[in-house]
Amino acid sequence: MANDYEFKLPDVGEGVHEGEIVNWLVSEGDTVQEDEDIVEVMTDKATVQISSPLAGTIKDIRFAEGDVVDVGEIFVVIAPEGQAPSPEEADEEKAPEEEEPAEEKEDKTLFELPDAHSGPAGERRPERRQRAATQSAGQALAMPKVRQKAKQEGIDLGRVQATGSHGHVTMEDLEQALQGEQGFQGPAFDFDIPTVDKDGAREVEQLKGLRKRIWESMTRAKTLQPHFTYVEQVRADKLVEVRNELKQLGEEQDVNVTFLPLITKAVVRALRNHPRCNALVDEETKELVVKEPINMGIAAATDRGLTVPVVHNAHEKSILEIAEDINELGEKAQEHKLGMEELTGGTFTITSLGRVGGLMATPILNHPQVAIMGVHAIRDVPVVEDGEIVPGKVMNISFSFDHRLVDGYDGALFAQDVKRFLEDPNLLLLESR
Repeated sequence: MANDYEFKLPDVGEGVHEGEIVNWLVSEGDTVQEDEDIVEVMTDKATVQISSPLAGTIKDIRFAEGDVVDVGEIFVVIAPEGQAPSPEEADEEKAPEEEEPAEEKEDKTLFELPDAHSGPAGERRPERRQRAATQSAGQALAMPKVRQKAKQEGIDLGRVQATGSHGHVTMEDLEQALQGEQGFQGPAFDFDIPTVDKDGAREVEQLKGLRKRIWESMTRAKTLQPHFTYVEQVRADKLVEVRNELKQLGEEQDVNVTFLPLITKAVVRALRNHPRCNALVDEETKELVVKEPINMGIAAATDRGLTVPVVHNAHEKSILEIAEDINELGEKAQEHKLGMEELTGGTFTITSLGRVGGLMATPILNHPQVAIMGVHAIRDVPVVEDGEIVPGKVMNISFSFDHRLVDGYDGALFAQDVKRFLEDPNLLLLESR
């Protein structure tokens, strides 16, 4: 039998444990070159194209489009170049193979990840190994069948003692936890989850891919982080004037300047005065990690759900440079072409509904960040000015904070600073960056 290459789904980025097969770019029997893209995989962060680690023939595609594959699972088998299997070999390969010991199987299929960017064609690549399991449900290492059983039993794998050779939870660990033989502490919350009656349903949608990740991240944020929300109203007359002036300048440089770059710059200036709001929380060590660079996440709605591309080092950029970044990231988000580096590293998030903006919303934190800002529509309303009612423009802004780390007074001071820069945006123009 030819020495087939069993290609396992590689670790495409920090914190990603699985991916959904979006589009196969090849079919069984196709020949591929080394580094040729063969499949599009969607994770909670981005849709990425995965290339073949060697030249050869696609022999066995093991997952269909729409299937979810765990990192480390074999998802395609490639016959190396010059070793395409004969029909007799193909028949032999369909025959059941001798079972390996369960523990060895787990080690091989989950923890040996090929590096697609090193080594000559046809040679087995250096292998990565998963980090040791941490004590959280989202990061515990386990085989797919173990995770599936844990879900069925309502067990948080992060609370099960792992004895696997790579720090992973084995099926035996899970069985012992179910029998009460380990130090399993039970679920964090003890409540009944009702069964949903699906009779008469117009549609039942399986939550997977980006939507599944949104489900998980929102649950994590609201469960772990006690929020408080602060709302303020901004006189936006000067903001509109400055934006219209910058829009004309931007058109000369082929840059579309919306209100968002100005709002981003105002938040950056305020974060300089309130660095504790530009921070991440480490749940395991109970530490507040105040970050030096200001990497601004800009929430963007797509047809697959909300995603948050990041403007890195926003504190070093001019308003026009921020506008360029936001435009480019927005286009990539709509086309599902954002890379991992464009979706990670955020330290603060702005979410805007644009013209749909409404009066006020309470944004949910982008865990592990400790602060987020919601932007609402600019409206023409009557305002009181020098004792007289005059027409004016106002915009509501809302902030949510992790109340464990940001006190109400400190959050209010930060919000007032943002308001000051928005109401007098000329202050933002005093510096080129």
